[in-house]
Amino acid sequence: MVGIAIGTMALVVVLSVFNGFKGLIHSLYVSFDPDLLITAKEGKRFSITELDWNKIVLMPGVKNLSKISEDNALAKYGEKQMVVRIKGVDESFAKNSGIKDHILTGNFQFNDSNYPNLSVIGQGVQSTLGINLYDELTPLNLWYPGELKKVHINPENAFTRKNIFVSGIFSLEKHYDDQYVLVPLSFAQELFSDTQRISSLEVTLINESYAQTVKKQIQQIIREKFKIEDRFEQHKSLFTILNIEKFAIFLILTLIILIASFNIYSSLLMLVMDKKKDIAILFALGLDPKNISRIFTWNGMMICLSGAFSGLVLGFLFCLLQKEYGLISLGDISLIVSTYPVEMAWLDFATVFIVVAGITFLASIYPAGKAGEMARDFRMADN
Repeated sequence: MVGIAIGTMALVVVLSVFNGFKGLIHSLYVSFDPDLLITAKEGKRFSITELDWNKIVLMPGVKNLSKISEDNALAKYGEKQMVVRIKGVDESFAKNSGIKDHILTGNFQFNDSNYPNLSVIGQGVQSTLGINLYDELTPLNLWYPGELKKVHINPENAFTRKNIFVSGIFSLEKHYDDQYVLVPLSFAQELFSDTQRISSLEVTLINESYAQTVKKQIQQIIREKFKIEDRFEQHKSLFTILNIEKFAIFLILTLIILIASFNIYSSLLMLVMDKKKDIAILFALGLDPKNISRIFTWNGMMICLSGAFSGLVLGFLFCLLQKEYGLISLGDISLIVSTYPVEMAWLDFATVFIVVAGITFLASIYPAGKAGEMARDFRMADN
């Protein structure tokens, strides 16, 4: 029973930790990624006139649409340089974005009375380039390659260059912090030398639960040359890996419980041998082999259910304590969270209980059948 309880507890805790990491990643991406993302299937950019903007805006469940122009560019600040991801955003993005809640230094704004264009950059970009937020003399210099067909005597003329000052620094997640520079949409379009087209359309929903319904409706409106992705599809490889790892760990711990169930098997088998005389007495009192077999089956199930229930309770209590007090830390490393995140799902609890009960029931079948065979042997001896 103790072995089953420990295995069950381990399953509950590990699955809850995987849920915690998945929820943590999702919460971080919510601040940056849209509920739904519309992009062209071919090419980098498309014209907004190719979509029925009004139908999408007026669709039930849709809160906002944001026009985005995004591409890689070279960023220079003083003597330092790096390749960054330029994301041009419109006013609606600035109003609805959750990034404003993750500003470390400065302000989340793209213009003021002194500068018509301002940028908001990731902490990693600021660290690599050594940008001084309060230096009003040194702007961030952005370079974007022009048309490759043209021949330029001076290589620098092959690039479109624009300067912009930084208003704020955000810290969200390493993937974003280390490469993103947010700028006004018009600024990005001028840098990319493409003022009429955008690279994507971001759809913000009133409630995330509407995602699949709205996605199907938009899919019917947009032409086949466009694709629409929800948050899972935008990071499909990452979430797929997390689900595979969770399933693999579930199988490994289930194997451990399967090994523990051999203790039940051997204990019941020894119990059947030890109670041979009692089985004979029960048979003599009129109990048929089927009911004698059922006694040992229920004996095994009681051991199983006691262990499984105890493991579920212990796992629940441990996860609750971890969530409230952070009993186990992630170590001496700088991360977004200092302790293992935990998120309990009742479906996991039900799945674990069913699997453990199923394994131990199978382990009880042979010993119980052995007891039934003994009873049938006694019947044949009487005959």
